[in-house]
This record gives sequence, C-alpha cells and structure tokens, in this order.
Amino acid sequence: MKWHRNYVDLVNGYYEEKSKDGKAGNMYFEGDVLYSYGEHFPLAVRTAYDQYIINGDKYSSSTTNHQGIVFSAIPNDKRVEVPFSALGNAIGELRRRIDLDEVREVRIVDSWEDEYIDTGRLNKYGYPIMEHKLGAALLDYKGRKLVSSIDPSGSGGGLYFLTELIDNEVDNLEDAFTSMMPDEVPVYCDYKRQGEWFFVPVDDLLDTVISHASKDYYLKHSDKERESRHYATLGMEFQGRQFVQGVVKHSQGQHRQLKLYEIGVKPKDRMWYEAFESPQKQSWGSVGNVD
Repeated sequence: MKWHRNYVDLVNGYYEEKSKDGKAGNMYFEGDVLYSYGEHFPLAVRTAYDQYIINGDKYSSSTTNHQGIVFSAIPNDKRVEVPFSALGNAIGELRRRIDLDEVREVRIVDSWEDEYIDTGRLNKYGYPIMEHKLGAALLDYKGRKLVSSIDPSGSGGGLYFLTELIDNEVDNLEDAFTSMMPDEVPVYCDYKRQGEWFFVPVDDLLDTVISHASKDYYLKHSDKERESRHYATLGMEFQGRQFVQGVVKHSQGQHRQLKLYEIGVKPKDRMWYEAFESPQKQSWGSVGNVD
C-alpha cells in the first residue's frame, strides 16, 4: 500500500486515481472506497458514473475532520453527501454494514450545493461562526429515484430524510419536490407543512363535522400499517377526510410544533385545516446526526 505524506495528499491521490490504494495516518483507500479508521466507516465511494457519494453520518470529531478534507478535495459537481445509514436501508441492505458494491450503482441526477449560514456569532478568534446546511440531491438507483435533503420543519437545524419517489421519470430536484406535494394541495395556496403532512385551510366546516372532533387526534397514513406520530390538539376523520385544528406535534419530538393559528386568536375562532399526506413510496432517516 502506498503511503502518503498527509491526509490532503492521500485524498487527492484517491480522487485523481494515482494508485489503486493508499494510506496516511488513520485514513486509507482501496480501489473506489476511502475509509476513516477502518471498514466500519466508509468515508467515500467512487461510483460507476465517476461520481462520489460521501458518507454523511457522524462518528467522531476526527472522522468529521476527515470528511471536511474530502469535501475540500472533491469538486461540488462530482459529489453529494448522503448518510450511509439511510442509503443502506434504501437500497435494501438491512445488514449492519452497507453493501459498497451497491453504492457504486447510485447515480447523481441533480444536486443543490450545501449552504453556510452566518449565525451572527463569533468564535474565540473573532471569526464568524457559520452554520452548515446540507444541500439536496436527486439520486437514481437502478431506476428508482431518491431525494436526499433536510426537512426544515424538523427540530433543531432540521431533520434529514431520504425518500423514494413515486414518479421515476423526474430528472431535476425542482420537479422532484413538486412530485412530493399532494395533488389536492395547490402549489400557490396558503398551506402549512410538518414532515410529510400538508395542511390546507378550510373556509367553512359544518357543525355536524366538527362534532366528531376529539383531542390529541393522530393523523392516519394511507398505509394502514405505518405508525402515526403526528397528532393535533383537535381533529377528526370524516368520510375519509381528515381535519385538524390548533397545534400539530410529533410524538417523538422530531419536528417543531406547528401552530395552525395566529397568536391571540381564541380557540372558538381558530381555523380548521384539512390534512393531506405527501405521495411517496418510502422514507428513511439517518442514525444519529448529519452535518
């Protein structure tokens, strides 16, 4: 195995394919795969399309530094960051370790670059502290289309998701996100959203319908076997349609609370919303944090 002077030299050697393997400190590569410390953490995979899938899972501070070196060395238009804990489940590998040969079959169709947002705070050296926001990617895995992104309705800085689309013909991220909106939700209407649930205001709801409402109403998925985790202060199902009012919460705290009313509006005057579920085949999250 070829030894490199430092991590930067190693990653450049990996990207430029100067040798079939290489090592520097606790990083090494063999063929198309770059590792941090060992086989338990594949850091990057070069695909059959000469693109790179970077593992977005977090493991340790030193591995995070390794990831930063990879981001700097490989151009934005050649790579995307996807947590392998989510990708492994999406491509059907439920074993402890992801099948890297299958990762090589993933193609980047479209991507939006990561963002760095100024927090308004300074570090001890007086430099601005920037918050990293993961970009989005549209991937193709053997004809299946997957969207990798951050849901801003998630708690904290947002919630990572990897979703398989129903429409396998989309070829750009804008159309991909549009395809994830329920047909019943007009693009330009004043809807609200939490996770996969969209809420559209209802002008008039008959008292006979409202009489079916109950407290802490859990929204029901179209897939009856899927566990309900989003619930509203008040809600009901009526003739196959779901209506909610008040505040929508997530039972495991993965999403920020969503208020469906303006502050100061009395409960009796609050508007009702009809709930619609995003059309998607499956969705996966990451294990732990994603930078």
